[in-house]
Amino acid sequence: MMDVFENKIWTLFNALEKEQKLSIVERLCSSLVEEGVREGLPKKKAKGSHRWKSAYWMKSLESYDPKGKGTDCIVGHYFRDIKEQLGKGEEFVVGTRAQPKFYFLCARKDGETASVTDGNNKIHDIEDAEVLHFAENFKELRDILKARSK
Repeated sequence: MMDVFENKIWTLFNALEKEQKLSIVERLCSSLVEEGVREGLPKKKAKGSHRWKSAYWMKSLESYDPKGKGTDCIVGHYFRDIKEQLGKGEEFVVGTRAQPKFYFLCARKDGETASVTDGNNKIHDIEDAEVLHFAENFKELRDILKARSK
């Protein structure tokens, strides 16, 4: 009798939209947690897409725009591969994602490794780069960029 019941539930479940399936699974898991069952439950996935999965971002520094808000004051493009996107000696900014956020003004330098620290005190090595300046906050980075653009 249970096999027939399970087959009917499975048939109904497969006919649902993705969002409906997720909702049902979440409700079932919540019910199991309330009953004291915790092992083997699926982890809830974050909604939305995440283009950047690293602990930091990198943006080329073509110029500084004092009128730009936030990272828009850094005129350039976001990238992941230094050798592919930048020429030797070209400068770029690295910003960490973990709080507190830190910022690094760097330059491409083949054979060097820039070590940047994030807000979780984790060190991230960036190949073919050297750190020129460190800023504890974005205001400090803006001041560094403003002074260099004069």
